[in-house]
Amino acid sequence: MRRGAASPCLALSARLVLAALIAVPLGLRAGPASAAGRDDAVRLVASEFERAFAGFSSSNCIGPEERRPYEATFYGIPAGDPHFTDGDRNRINQLVLDGLQAPSSVQKSVSAAANAGALAPITGLGTTDQNQLAAALDKLGSSTFPSVLKASRPEPGVARLDLSVFARGGAGAYGCNRSISFNLALDTLEPMADTRGARDYVTLDGAYRLALDQLAPRLGNVSGVYLKPSETPSCAYVERAVERFEDAYYGSGQMDFAAGRTNRTLPDLLIDAPGADSDAATLELAFTVPDRPDDTFGILASLRAKGRLLSRQRFAVAAESDELDECRARPEPVVEVPGKSDAGEAAKDDAATTSTADASAGKPAADGAAAGDGSRSAVPTDGAEGVPSTGAGAGTEAQAKVAGNKASGVSTDPTPGADGTIPTVPVPVASVDEPGGTSDGGVAGAVAALDDTPQPITVPDPLPPSCSEDGEILDFSVAPSVGHTGDRLALKALVRQCTPAFFAFASGKVTPIPTSVFETSAEGGDTTAYEASPHTRKKLVLQKEDPVGLNKIVLFCSKCIAAPTQKDVVGWLRGIRDELESDRRSSTSTLPGGVGYAFGSVEKVN
Repeated sequence: MRRGAASPCLALSARLVLAALIAVPLGLRAGPASAAGRDDAVRLVASEFERAFAGFSSSNCIGPEERRPYEATFYGIPAGDPHFTDGDRNRINQLVLDGLQAPSSVQKSVSAAANAGALAPITGLGTTDQNQLAAALDKLGSSTFPSVLKASRPEPGVARLDLSVFARGGAGAYGCNRSISFNLALDTLEPMADTRGARDYVTLDGAYRLALDQLAPRLGNVSGVYLKPSETPSCAYVERAVERFEDAYYGSGQMDFAAGRTNRTLPDLLIDAPGADSDAATLELAFTVPDRPDDTFGILASLRAKGRLLSRQRFAVAAESDELDECRARPEPVVEVPGKSDAGEAAKDDAATTSTADASAGKPAADGAAAGDGSRSAVPTDGAEGVPSTGAGAGTEAQAKVAGNKASGVSTDPTPGADGTIPTVPVPVASVDEPGGTSDGGVAGAVAALDDTPQPITVPDPLPPSCSEDGEILDFSVAPSVGHTGDRLALKALVRQCTPAFFAFASGKVTPIPTSVFETSAEGGDTTAYEASPHTRKKLVLQKEDPVGLNKIVLFCSKCIAAPTQKDVVGWLRGIRDELESDRRSSTSTLPGGVGYAFGSVEKVN
């Protein structure tokens, strides 16, 4: 049970406030020595229910007409929950039911409800969700103490349980509720420390059910769907995962989605890709297998039709399989021959080429090549890169180079010419024994042999910019689309190779949102996920001071500006001011300079 939740507020805008609600753990410690097993979890549920009952009694939440033994109804995790297999779901439900039925000082009669699926659509844990649960329980004609279990999966082997216990008051309404929250190890059912991750893992079948549940409204007007799986990774497990999606797709008309009230018919899957003018849709399934955690992978489902992106959903899947290792991309090993290097091999190749060319011309190799070291003398400079020296040393070196090639009659001197270019065609030199030869080693003859025709000046390519804005916003979402005071927001962003900066825009005013509010996780490939939602430790809550209407959350992501200044932010905001002031609810694009931006909205209503 939450004994006390601290809620420091951070301003989202002049009237949009962030409340960071930090749930206090139940005093559990990590490690197998701290829990004997399933019995500890049963005792934990029993003791926390007694504390909830004590709170109800002291607050006069129990109506005087309620008679002992009190009736208590348990609404467990319903069938079809995406987080767990049926086996794990049944084990968790039975554990909590055993804890509620355990002997205690509270005189009660506990039974399991058969219609728990009726409450499945209410998935949140905020004030609005609790009010919706209370209203639904009233319609169901529940008992004095109905208890509703919600669960998430912050880690592949961990279940996060949130048990909401309600009390029926004098007017017959459920005006009071208490929450019992703790983590549970799925393999041993031991209580665990209260840690939460940025992800919420689901099973593969659960991911497909969620995806189809969201896609169904988009597929009502298309003639067919072409399933396009990603080419990588290529492994047996992913191939079977694609086949299981086809099975789920064709079985969806009879499946019990969410509350079990869905019955729909989806268009047929197409064998061939649709043409540009077709009214069919393409569903792309991209699979990614990270190195950590083990036995997990990601699915990105993107629905496109007529050049438009209709839907984009991302799922973190707990595979519960040891076959994923072959799906991970491994770098090719680099085999190096001892005693050899790239530079040395390249120099030897150059020397061999020169020697071969000389030999084919019937001439001995140049001294530099015959030395066998494969090196070339560096051009002396005056300190500036690429500018040849004009001192006496330079002339001496040039003489030495030309003299070394006198016997071959060819100069391979790489010294830049007056126009800045380096001669690549061998230049004939005059021998001292030939007419026109000189005793200076042929230097004068070499200069005389140069062509006096003006040569074109080589203009170097412009240097690349010091930083290129090639980061990317892969995903950004803001939920719910409509909210009331007290609702918890869910912000999720997935960015690659850029640093995000979050802002709130409401009533023409902008306020920064610190990134410390978000929980982060590395997704691989220089990709990072940011999340602040009802499942994370810090939460964003709509306050009564927030304006009625659209409240927009803005994300900028820059690779080159890790800490944007006020000038940077003002420039970015000016670029999208018209979009922010419009009725447009969301957008994802890039500014002219390459900085990515995205925004989403929540509409506050009374």
